[in-house]
Amino acid sequence: MAKQAPNGASLRRRRSRLEISSDLAHVAAVTAHEPPATLPARFAILDHEQLVIRDQSGSWTGREVLARARRAAARLDAPQPRVAMWVEPGADWVAALLAITLAGGVAIPLSPLYPDPEIRWLLEDAGATALVASGELHARAHGLALAIPIVSTSDFFAPGDERTAAPIDSQDTALQLYTSGTTGKPKGVCISHGNLCHQSRLIAAAWNLDTQTSLLHALPLHHMHGIAVALLPTLLANGRVHMLPRFDALEVWRHLGDSN
Repeated sequence: MAKQAPNGASLRRRRSRLEISSDLAHVAAVTAHEPPATLPARFAILDHEQLVIRDQSGSWTGREVLARARRAAARLDAPQPRVAMWVEPGADWVAALLAITLAGGVAIPLSPLYPDPEIRWLLEDAGATALVASGELHARAHGLALAIPIVSTSDFFAPGDERTAAPIDSQDTALQLYTSGTTGKPKGVCISHGNLCHQSRLIAAAWNLDTQTSLLHALPLHHMHGIAVALLPTLLANGRVHMLPRFDALEVWRHLGDSN
Protein backbone atom coordinates (compact mmCIF):
# COMPACT_ATOMS: atom_id res chain seq x y z
CA MET A 1 0.00 0.00 0.00
CA ALA A 2 1.40 3.38 -0.97
CA LYS A 3 2.21 5.70 1.92
CA GLN A 4 0.17 8.87 2.14
CA ALA A 5 2.24 11.97 1.50
CA PRO A 6 2.54 14.23 4.54
CA ASN A 7 0.40 17.34 4.38
CA GLY A 8 1.79 20.87 4.40
CA ALA A 9 1.29 21.42 8.12
CA SER A 10 3.20 18.22 8.91
CA LEU A 11 6.09 19.29 6.68
CA ARG A 12 6.17 22.72 8.29
CA ARG A 13 6.27 21.18 11.77
CA ARG A 14 9.07 18.82 10.73
CA ARG A 15 11.02 21.63 9.11
CA SER A 16 10.50 23.81 12.17
CA ARG A 17 11.88 21.10 14.46
CA LEU A 18 14.91 20.68 12.22
CA GLU A 19 15.52 24.41 12.20
CA ILE A 20 15.24 24.60 15.99
CA SER A 21 17.65 21.68 16.40
CA SER A 22 20.09 23.33 14.01
CA ASP A 23 19.86 26.64 15.85
CA LEU A 24 20.47 25.01 19.23
CA ALA A 25 23.44 23.08 17.88
CA HIS A 26 24.89 26.31 16.49
CA VAL A 27 24.38 28.14 19.80
CA ALA A 28 26.00 25.29 21.75
CA ALA A 29 28.99 25.33 19.39
CA VAL A 30 29.38 29.10 19.70
CA THR A 31 29.26 29.12 23.51
CA ALA A 32 31.14 25.88 24.15
CA HIS A 33 34.55 27.56 24.12
CA GLU A 34 33.64 30.64 26.15
CA PRO A 35 35.50 30.81 29.47
CA PRO A 36 33.60 29.84 32.65
CA ALA A 37 32.12 32.79 34.48
CA THR A 38 30.56 33.80 37.79
CA LEU A 39 27.48 35.92 38.38
CA PRO A 40 29.40 38.91 39.81
CA ALA A 41 31.70 38.88 36.77
CA ARG A 42 28.77 38.72 34.35
CA PHE A 43 26.77 41.37 36.21
CA ALA A 44 29.59 43.86 35.64
CA ILE A 45 27.93 44.47 32.26
CA LEU A 46 25.30 46.52 34.14
CA ASP A 47 27.80 49.20 35.22
CA HIS A 48 26.04 51.98 33.30
CA GLU A 49 23.33 54.61 33.72
CA GLN A 50 20.74 52.96 31.48
CA LEU A 51 17.43 51.65 32.81
CA VAL A 52 17.57 47.91 33.56
CA ILE A 53 14.70 47.26 35.99
CA ARG A 54 11.28 48.77 36.54
CA ASP A 55 9.23 47.57 39.51
CA GLN A 56 6.55 48.79 41.92
CA SER A 57 9.01 51.15 43.59
CA GLY A 58 10.20 52.86 40.41
CA SER A 59 12.95 52.61 37.79
CA TRP A 60 16.53 51.47 38.40
CA THR A 61 19.69 51.87 36.36
CA GLY A 62 22.31 49.17 36.19
CA ARG A 63 24.71 51.24 38.28
CA GLU A 64 22.10 51.75 41.01
CA VAL A 65 21.42 48.01 41.26
CA LEU A 66 25.15 47.24 41.43
CA ALA A 67 25.74 49.87 44.13
CA ARG A 68 22.95 48.45 46.30
CA ALA A 69 24.36 44.96 45.88
CA ARG A 70 27.90 46.02 46.80
CA ARG A 71 26.69 47.82 49.95
CA ALA A 72 24.68 44.79 51.03
CA ALA A 73 27.59 42.43 50.30
CA ALA A 74 29.77 44.45 52.71
CA ARG A 75 27.35 43.47 55.50
CA LEU A 76 27.87 39.75 54.83
CA ASP A 77 31.18 39.28 56.61
CA ALA A 78 30.86 35.55 57.39
CA PRO A 79 32.79 33.24 55.03
CA GLN A 80 30.54 31.60 52.41
CA PRO A 81 27.25 32.80 53.91
CA ARG A 82 24.07 30.86 53.12
CA VAL A 83 21.43 33.58 52.92
CA ALA A 84 17.73 32.97 52.38
CA MET A 85 15.86 35.58 50.33
CA TRP A 86 12.22 36.21 51.28
CA VAL A 87 11.93 39.23 49.01
CA GLU A 88 9.21 40.46 46.69
CA PRO A 89 10.14 40.49 42.97
CA GLY A 90 11.88 43.68 41.88
CA ALA A 91 15.22 45.47 41.92
CA ASP A 92 15.78 44.50 45.56
CA TRP A 93 15.46 40.81 44.68
CA VAL A 94 18.11 41.15 41.96
CA ALA A 95 20.40 43.23 44.19
CA ALA A 96 20.05 40.70 47.03
CA LEU A 97 21.00 37.81 44.74
CA LEU A 98 24.03 39.69 43.50
CA ALA A 99 25.04 40.80 47.02
CA ILE A 100 25.02 37.23 48.33
CA THR A 101 27.08 35.93 45.42
CA LEU A 102 29.48 38.90 45.64
CA ALA A 103 30.16 37.81 49.21
CA GLY A 104 30.94 34.29 48.00
CA GLY A 105 27.71 32.95 49.44
CA VAL A 106 24.76 30.83 48.40
CA ALA A 107 21.37 32.46 47.78
CA ILE A 108 18.27 30.51 48.84
CA PRO A 109 15.18 32.13 47.27
CA LEU A 110 11.87 31.56 49.06
CA SER A 111 8.38 32.17 47.72
CA PRO A 112 6.34 35.01 49.29
CA LEU A 113 3.39 32.60 49.09
CA TYR A 114 4.94 29.89 51.30
CA PRO A 115 3.13 29.33 54.64
CA ASP A 116 5.10 29.89 57.83
CA PRO A 117 5.69 26.19 58.66
CA GLU A 118 7.14 25.64 55.18
CA ILE A 119 9.48 28.62 55.60
CA ARG A 120 10.76 27.26 58.93
CA TRP A 121 11.40 23.83 57.44
CA LEU A 122 13.17 25.18 54.35
CA LEU A 123 15.44 27.46 56.38
CA GLU A 124 16.46 24.59 58.62
CA ASP A 125 16.94 22.13 55.77
CA ALA A 126 19.01 24.60 53.74
CA GLY A 127 21.24 25.48 56.68
CA ALA A 128 20.54 29.18 56.19
CA THR A 129 22.77 31.47 58.25
CA ALA A 130 20.62 34.60 57.73
CA LEU A 131 17.31 35.69 56.23
CA VAL A 132 16.79 38.85 54.18
CA ALA A 133 13.11 39.81 54.02
CA SER A 134 11.14 42.69 52.53
CA GLY A 135 8.05 44.60 53.65
CA GLU A 136 5.32 42.49 55.19
CA LEU A 137 7.50 39.40 54.83
CA HIS A 138 9.99 40.93 57.25
CA ALA A 139 7.25 41.37 59.85
CA ARG A 140 6.10 37.77 59.29
CA ALA A 141 9.67 36.50 59.65
CA HIS A 142 9.95 38.00 63.14
CA GLY A 143 6.92 35.98 64.16
CA LEU A 144 8.63 32.68 63.26
CA ALA A 145 10.97 32.61 66.29
CA LEU A 146 13.95 31.83 64.08
CA ALA A 147 17.42 31.16 65.46
CA ILE A 148 19.15 33.10 62.66
CA PRO A 149 19.50 36.86 62.02
CA ILE A 150 16.61 38.49 60.14
CA VAL A 151 17.56 41.54 58.09
CA SER A 152 15.11 43.91 56.39
CA THR A 153 15.87 44.98 52.84
CA SER A 154 15.92 48.62 54.00
CA ASP A 155 18.79 47.79 56.39
CA PHE A 156 20.47 45.43 53.93
CA PHE A 157 20.73 48.14 51.27
CA ALA A 158 21.29 51.12 53.57
CA PRO A 159 24.11 53.53 52.65
CA GLY A 160 27.55 52.32 53.67
CA ASP A 161 30.77 50.82 52.43
CA GLU A 162 30.82 48.79 49.24
CA ARG A 163 32.47 45.42 48.71
CA THR A 164 34.21 43.92 45.72
CA ALA A 165 33.67 40.29 44.81
CA ALA A 166 35.04 37.58 47.07
CA PRO A 167 37.23 34.91 45.42
CA ILE A 168 34.77 32.51 43.78
CA ASP A 169 34.93 29.88 41.06
CA SER A 170 32.47 29.02 38.31
CA GLN A 171 31.93 25.63 39.98
CA ASP A 172 30.93 27.18 43.31
CA THR A 173 27.25 27.04 44.24
CA ALA A 174 25.37 30.28 43.59
CA LEU A 175 21.77 29.17 44.21
CA GLN A 176 20.00 26.52 46.20
CA LEU A 177 16.48 26.00 44.87
CA TYR A 178 13.90 23.49 46.06
CA THR A 179 11.80 21.05 44.09
CA SER A 180 8.01 21.32 44.35
CA GLY A 181 7.71 18.40 46.77
CA THR A 182 4.95 16.69 44.79
CA THR A 183 5.96 13.20 45.91
CA GLY A 184 7.43 14.06 49.31
CA LYS A 185 9.36 16.80 51.05
CA PRO A 186 10.99 19.32 48.67
CA LYS A 187 14.61 18.51 47.78
CA GLY A 188 17.34 21.13 47.72
CA VAL A 189 19.14 21.50 44.38
CA CYS A 190 22.50 23.31 44.20
CA ILE A 191 23.16 25.32 41.04
CA SER A 192 26.63 26.65 40.25
CA HIS A 193 27.71 30.01 38.89
CA GLY A 194 28.84 28.25 35.73
CA ASN A 195 25.43 26.60 35.29
CA LEU A 196 23.60 29.92 35.48
CA CYS A 197 26.04 31.85 33.30
CA HIS A 198 26.17 29.19 30.58
CA GLN A 199 22.38 28.83 30.54
CA SER A 200 22.02 32.59 30.24
CA ARG A 201 24.42 32.72 27.29
CA LEU A 202 22.63 29.85 25.53
CA ILE A 203 19.20 31.41 25.89
CA ALA A 204 20.39 34.91 24.96
CA ALA A 205 22.00 33.54 21.80
CA ALA A 206 19.02 31.33 20.87
CA TRP A 207 16.47 34.11 21.42
CA ASN A 208 18.65 36.98 20.14
CA LEU A 209 18.42 38.88 23.43
CA ASP A 210 20.30 42.20 23.41
CA THR A 211 20.12 45.82 24.56
CA GLN A 212 16.80 46.25 22.72
CA THR A 213 15.13 43.41 24.64
CA SER A 214 12.37 44.38 27.07
CA LEU A 215 10.87 41.61 29.22
CA LEU A 216 7.64 41.74 31.22
CA HIS A 217 8.43 39.41 34.13
CA ALA A 218 5.61 37.87 36.19
CA LEU A 219 7.10 34.45 36.96
CA PRO A 220 7.90 33.05 40.43
CA LEU A 221 11.49 33.68 41.51
CA HIS A 222 11.97 30.53 43.57
CA HIS A 223 11.91 28.34 40.44
CA MET A 224 14.52 27.84 37.72
CA HIS A 225 12.36 29.18 34.89
CA GLY A 226 11.70 32.57 36.45
CA ILE A 227 15.37 33.05 37.36
CA ALA A 228 17.50 31.29 34.74
CA VAL A 229 15.25 31.27 31.67
CA ALA A 230 13.65 34.72 31.96
CA LEU A 231 15.38 37.11 34.37
CA LEU A 232 19.12 36.42 34.16
CA PRO A 233 19.39 35.93 30.36
CA THR A 234 17.67 39.29 29.79
CA LEU A 235 19.70 41.24 32.36
CA LEU A 236 23.01 39.66 31.34
CA ALA A 237 22.27 40.56 27.71
CA ASN A 238 21.93 44.19 28.90
CA GLY A 239 18.19 44.16 28.29
CA ARG A 240 15.43 45.70 30.43
CA VAL A 241 13.05 43.90 32.78
CA HIS A 242 9.70 45.15 34.07
CA MET A 243 9.10 43.05 37.19
CA LEU A 244 5.57 42.53 38.47
CA PRO A 245 5.05 41.36 42.08
CA ARG A 246 3.10 38.30 40.87
CA PHE A 247 1.19 37.01 37.87
CA ASP A 248 -2.15 38.72 37.38
CA ALA A 249 -3.74 38.18 33.97
CA LEU A 250 -5.38 41.62 33.80
CA GLU A 251 -2.20 43.39 34.91
CA VAL A 252 -0.10 41.49 32.38
CA TRP A 253 -2.58 42.32 29.62
CA ARG A 254 -2.60 45.98 30.63
CA HIS A 255 1.20 46.24 30.61
CA LEU A 256 1.45 44.48 27.26
CA GLY A 257 -1.09 46.90 25.85
CA ASP A 258 0.80 49.90 27.22
CA SER A 259 4.23 48.71 26.08
CA ASN A 260 6.05 50.25 23.15
